[in-house]
Amino acid sequence: MEQLISEEEKYQKHLAWLEDYKKKYIADNYGKEADQKFIEYVCQHTYVNTYECNQAYGGSEEGGWWFDIGDPVESVYFEYRYEAEEAFPKIEARWKRLNEIEGRRETSSVSCDGYYETYYGKDYAKSFPNKKPSYE
Repeated sequence: MEQLISEEEKYQKHLAWLEDYKKKYIADNYGKEADQKFIEYVCQHTYVNTYECNQAYGGSEEGGWWFDIGDPVESVYFEYRYEAEEAFPKIEARWKRLNEIEGRRETSSVSCDGYYETYYGKDYAKSFPNKKPSYE
């Protein structure tokens, strides 16, 4: 059973996560600190979105080309990014297990008829792409 924590505890946990994130960012970017706009972006609410993904035929140019498509099947809202990061492995594992149970093949397979994939997002899940790409 999950333990309920107060809003203050959640916020304090968020601040601790943010400090760790800033330190990791500096280490990963050769001492460069993240600008405030980037930090605010990272601190926004986060969704963990799962899509049924596949490939769609784009056209016959140069022997034919394909593009990625996805339809949302689940979108879970988290107030703080650390909450999404804690929940992500469990959510992703559930959908990966369903891929196995249903015998789904990855999108790189010609036998794919839909494969569940889970991602972080800043918005509620929407089908993608919103417009068919064109060959150039």
